[in-house]
Amino acid sequence: MASKSNNIIYKILKFLYENFIVILPILVGLNLLVQHLGSNDLTIYLYDSEEVSGNYQSKFEVYNEGNPISKYELIQPLIINIEKENAIVDFDLIEKEPLAIKVWFSKLTKSKLKVDFDLLNESENIKFSVITKKPIENFTVSSRIKNIEEVVTYHYQIKPKFYDRIGKFWIFLLLFSVITFIDALFLISKDKQLNAIIILINSLEVVSSKKEFLNNYKIAYNNYNIRFKRNKEAITSDVGVLLSTLNAENLNEVKQKMIQITKRSVLYTLRKPYILISPILFLISLLAILGSILYYVTF
Repeated sequence: MASKSNNIIYKILKFLYENFIVILPILVGLNLLVQHLGSNDLTIYLYDSEEVSGNYQSKFEVYNEGNPISKYELIQPLIINIEKENAIVDFDLIEKEPLAIKVWFSKLTKSKLKVDFDLLNESENIKFSVITKKPIENFTVSSRIKNIEEVVTYHYQIKPKFYDRIGKFWIFLLLFSVITFIDALFLISKDKQLNAIIILINSLEVVSSKKEFLNNYKIAYNNYNIRFKRNKEAITSDVGVLLSTLNAENLNEVKQKMIQITKRSVLYTLRKPYILISPILFLISLLAILGSILYYVTF
């Protein structure tokens, strides 16, 4: 039973190894889709504070990055909690986008402010100021919102971790672009060996010795020193099947099919374009990463 299980694991690992160039784009696409579907965050930003008449004024922003949040999803309104050693003196709405949003504020305790609203759609926000006795060094948010496990908070002094600033997708895309570019570059560097196989196929004639041709093909394919290609026995078997159908009328057709299955054995058509695609993906992901870092540095 154990050997059978190990055999299955081996086959799965072998499949992943031989087909990584197909699997990686699928994983990237799924990663993007999952992030898009799973993006349902409500984020509270705290910006820099300034001294006003002996007190300190701080600006908060409530920003919805996901699905609409109505009063029916907002089971418990947002409660901004500051340190107990501090105290809320006053608060005021700065702006809201769109203007039709209805917002209510109420001071629960000296260090707790309740923020309630009727509807906050995706990409909509509420900005308000809070005047406190001391600068707000730490704050937390408590609430109960349907389909949202937690509210994300950002403090102007407490920067997000490097990995959290960038986002998993852009890191994944950057690594993917590097891997696929190297793979495509290596693939093209072995074109001379591929051309040797194609020349052999094009030299095939109806009167050629099938046994000798298959043997030469097997040697040439074995010398095609490229990673992630089909087993030489399997590809030689497919070429042999084509060879058995060879006649004067279909000679060119058989040759073309042999060339096609040879290129398909290394996914040549899929892998080669990455020599151009990967630098574009790399540049896009790099700009996104640098943009994310700069944004949080200046935040």
